[in-house]
Amino acid sequence: MRSGRRKAAKDVKQEEEVSKEVAEAPAPAPASAPAAAPLPPKEEPPPTAGGGGRERDRGRKRAREAEESAPPVICPIALVAGHPSAGAGFNDGHPTAAQFRGPMGIALAPSGHLLVCDSDNRRLRRLVPLVTQTGPPAPPAAPGDENRAGLRGGGDDGVAVVPGAFAKVGTLAGSSRPGTRDGLGRDAEFLDPCGVVVTPAGDAFVIDAAAHTVRRVSAAGEVRTIAGGGKPGFADGAGGAAAFSSPGGIALGPDGTLFIADTGNHRIRAMSQEGAVRTFCGTGTPGHRDGQPQSAQFYYPADLACDAEGTLFVADRANHRIRKITAKGHVSTLAGSGSLSVSDGKGQAASFSWPHSIVAEPSPKGAVYVADTFVFQIRKISRDGVTRTISIGAPPAAPSPPAAPPAVFD
Repeated sequence: MRSGRRKAAKDVKQEEEVSKEVAEAPAPAPASAPAAAPLPPKEEPPPTAGGGGRERDRGRKRAREAEESAPPVICPIALVAGHPSAGAGFNDGHPTAAQFRGPMGIALAPSGHLLVCDSDNRRLRRLVPLVTQTGPPAPPAAPGDENRAGLRGGGDDGVAVVPGAFAKVGTLAGSSRPGTRDGLGRDAEFLDPCGVVVTPAGDAFVIDAAAHTVRRVSAAGEVRTIAGGGKPGFADGAGGAAAFSSPGGIALGPDGTLFIADTGNHRIRAMSQEGAVRTFCGTGTPGHRDGQPQSAQFYYPADLACDAEGTLFVADRANHRIRKITAKGHVSTLAGSGSLSVSDGKGQAASFSWPHSIVAEPSPKGAVYVADTFVFQIRKISRDGVTRTISIGAPPAAPSPPAAPPAVFD
């Protein structure tokens, strides 16, 4: 998730730029107009022989209508690290004593470790899972090897991870120094780590947005820049020959391909784990157009997620829509009318307000979850496009007015 006062200011500036572009732009061509066509009438499956089939069809229809019209189910939120009263800062240690500053992208490693892009601290933080003993303890790790197995899973070490619980917070890589230096652990530098994904082998790939690069972080904390030249631009190629413009989220496909929301270029890029970059879909011209990869349009795509079949879901931020991309690159709109508002419903009946982060359940029938950032809501979207609000947060408290000056008496 993206947060932090610096990020909010960046987002507001981006929104002002979008509003200015919209106001100054000529009327778009019909193919790329943000206004969506009405939904076609819902087609019911043909009834089977006999009245029983027709009744089952009616029952399915009633169930769908009930689900679409049901009130929001508000899910509780549990705090796993950090403390509101401590405020923004930096501190490793016990989860309740840990501090972050502008945490953004998160990723769960196979081992149960949770990686956090602590953006304004310019660090990649790691939450160590809480475990319970289930068998004979494994021999202690050799000195220097504690981190080496830190992100890999599947070891038979006699312990079981307690889901959603963490024992401590540490720093895997980075320091407070802004920079682009590669290196081990705290010798490495980041400018703006904002998106992260972990492979089954335990390697993390981090988007460094302000550096316009993708960094690879090993389980031992070794950081290496694998793609991007350090300046904004657009180019396919390998390593430093590739160019991005303020990339945002990153996702891992089932075949190991990495997908990147190249926000400033209005494109979705694909990258091998060795750093070879190509354009997956998007023309580079901001707008809203579904269709084939070479003609589809996005408008500041901020984040993306991938399921087990290679289907991508994109938080198309300035379009206020959630897009769906098949494994072959065909783009469609899963949910969202394009209007800047908030409403639940199916397909284009739903609306979003600058959706920013997204995650998908691996199953091809699983749900998609979206952080609708500036309205402080988590939205759940089923694969048929039904959007429901499942969690509502509270906006930040307004700053207290300055204290009145002391009275002066003559």
